[in-house]
Amino acid sequence: MTENFLQMYKDVYTIFAQNEEMALREECFLYRRGRHIIVIGFEVTDEEVAS
Repeated sequence: MTENFLQMYKDVYTIFAQNEEMALREECFLYRRGRHIIVIGFEVTDEEVAS
């Protein structure tokens, strides 16, 4: 999905991932392709919501 997205949109500077695991996968994918894009993983646990 990221590969198709980056082919459609050339000026991507940041990717927001749904969680840390997805963010790490995106970082590996981008690193292998020599792309320098900021990847942010955002995950809220039930404990964080309750506090």
